[in-house]
Amino acid sequence: MFWGLILSPGLTYSQTVEDGFIITMAALGKTPKGVTDKSVDVMISVENSELLLCKLSAGQVDQQKIQIAITEGETLKLWVDGSIPVHLTGYMEPVQAIPEDDIDEDSDEFTDDDEDDDD
Repeated sequence: MFWGLILSPGLTYSQTVEDGFIITMAALGKTPKGVTDKSVDVMISVENSELLLCKLSAGQVDQQKIQIAITEGETLKLWVDGSIPVHLTGYMEPVQAIPEDDIDEDSDEFTDDDEDDDD
């Protein structure tokens, strides 16, 4: 199912995610009259970590493919640093976080067991 959001300059989109979704594209909207700064930073905050999602510049990088999965239960904020609106699109998909009980921090799953076989 389609997902989309227009980020308007000066406003922050904020929610605790009920249904997971994936953001796949960021594209510049129409540049308002009188705006001279033609670039924007698309920002994201997930669970209090602020990150630059992408940087867009009118006439140079008008859109950017991205692949960001937002999972159910996460606290999400999206905003634009700049004066041009940004259209985010993607699709809804039940993306669920892995419960902490299912994470085995002592697992050797990612180690190379063959290292000691050279003897």
